Amino acid sequence: MVKETTGLSRWKEQLFTKDDPLHLHKTLGFACLLSYAFRFARAGAEQDMGFATHPEWTIPTILLHLSLNLSSLEFKIPTQRITTDGGRIWPQYRLHSLVFLSRSLACLVANHWRRQQTDSDKSILHLWIVLGTMAAGDWASNSVGKHRSNSIRDLKGPVLVKYYFSLTQFLATAMTLVLGWKPRSSVHFYFCFVIQLTAFLMTLRRKHLVSHGINIVLYALLLGVGIAVAMNECRILYPDSLLTFLEIVALVGFTAALWRMGPWPNIVRPIINNKYMIWTAVYFFSGNYLRPVLDAADGDAEAFFLTKSQVKGLAWGEVGVVILFGVYKYFGSEIQISATLSTKD
Repeated sequence: MVKETTGLSRWKEQLFTKDDPLHLHKTLGFACLLSYAFRFARAGAEQDMGFATHPEWTIPTILLHLSLNLSSLEFKIPTQRITTDGGRIWPQYRLHSLVFLSRSLACLVANHWRRQQTDSDKSILHLWIVLGTMAAGDWASNSVGKHRSNSIRDLKGPVLVKYYFSLTQFLATAMTLVLGWKPRSSVHFYFCFVIQLTAFLMTLRRKHLVSHGINIVLYALLLGVGIAVAMNECRILYPDSLLTFLEIVALVGFTAALWRMGPWPNIVRPIINNKYMIWTAVYFFSGNYLRPVLDAADGDAEAFFLTKSQVKGLAWGEVGVVILFGVYKYFGSEIQISATLSTKD
């Protein structure tokens, strides 16, 4: 009878396998951990996780973290998502992980280049990065054919938790656009951390080293810390207008979320619900009508289309709508589940 390994021996047995005979993926993973430690130790206004003080290490850092995701392509994984016992990596997710990691890395490249420019505003680069990411994500989804599975909507978990995950994804895209107004890199690098750590946690789940419930809790905490990191960046960028900046981020993110997830009639959904149109529209609206309010010495000046007080009202109004929509989704799902159970009975 073979004795089952436990503790650290079990972790070593499960993580050091013949699937990575040259230990390339593990070596890159360990190097990325050192990279995160180096960068996080240099968080703050002046260093910007070292991207401002050590620009010569920016491109090597980008290549290192990109290589980690590329090296994961060597592993054989199920062609179809397994949802019976929680989240595991499947082909579409692996491609999406690479795509969205590339979005954050592309923002790091853009910021690295912009720090060397002084002639004009290049924030539109972040819009092109966002749109390019969406196109790459659509290609990745289509490439798996009938085995498509939405990361959040098909997740095994409570409705409100999935709603929270969806909203934070919209806020992450909003931060990608709004932080393009000034070349700061810390938030983008933290996004890389969330993406790569989440993939590792899903690997641990596949090897039965952690439970699905623990992974959901850890992912929720990672997103919460991400919000805190973003708030700190807002404080650094606009110390005298922190609340206004946060309200603008919320306004941009929640506008896109409600526009995208709203209960539109099926006949108009393909037109109204176009994500490329949505993010392009909110980008130009925020740049032309919200950014001037933030940059103004007096946000209530009559020269601007919106005042600070109006932005505040719109933002908090949308927060209320988002909460109500979450309640609607929760009770709507409960009613649907009850109807399904009664039909089975």
